[in-house]
Amino acid sequence: MRNNLYTKIAGNDVRGVMFLNVYTGIDRLVCGLRCSQLTECRSFSYKQQNKACLLYDKRLHDFGTYLTEIEDFDYYTEIQSTVKDGDWELVFRGESGNGKKILDVWDSTDGDDPRTANPHCFSIIKYHLPCGNHFKTKRMFVWSFSSINKEPQKSGGKRQANRRFYTTTQNNLYNCNTNYGWTVIVDSEGNFCNFDQDYAEPAFLYSSTANKTIFETGASEADVMAVFVSFV
Repeated sequence: MRNNLYTKIAGNDVRGVMFLNVYTGIDRLVCGLRCSQLTECRSFSYKQQNKACLLYDKRLHDFGTYLTEIEDFDYYTEIQSTVKDGDWELVFRGESGNGKKILDVWDSTDGDDPRTANPHCFSIIKYHLPCGNHFKTKRMFVWSFSSINKEPQKSGGKRQANRRFYTTTQNNLYNCNTNYGWTVIVDSEGNFCNFDQDYAEPAFLYSSTANKTIFETGASEADVMAVFVSFV
């Protein structure tokens, strides 16, 4: 049996998980004990009304899970210092349309601790009660990056300057009708293409195919963007 400490999130349940077991008619403490005794169990929900106990295979800090408000449920999860997707650790998560510039948060000397951060700030989805900011792990300040440049990708020149996370093979940035690539973040002033004006900032545009797309006419928009690292 693991000696687990669970944190309660009242009025919520979790999605993006697999049910391991469901019990009814048991006490909340017994529910927690059942989870601790099961190797695969990482969190559970409890409904006091019918003493229902739901055991799950993932924690809130496993990327891909997210909270949903359900008044009668209380969710209990193991709290972790990292947000992970398998062997990959989340270091940055941007949220579209919140008015906060990506580069300002990326370059800031502040960071978030997943143990105390708003869970919506590292969710895979843009929740109906959004984070309102971007997530950057505090652990970025203690790592030594020998061959990784922490500066986001920039491209630009006259007027069409300061595109963020812009992945492209083209050199001519000034013809909007042929401005193509795989990804770009729209959150900079002074750029004049329609796709620079049509979205609430920041906007995360990407090609939804295996090939490049023309951002002016063929880009898809993502709710969130995420940056992961893996250590080998």
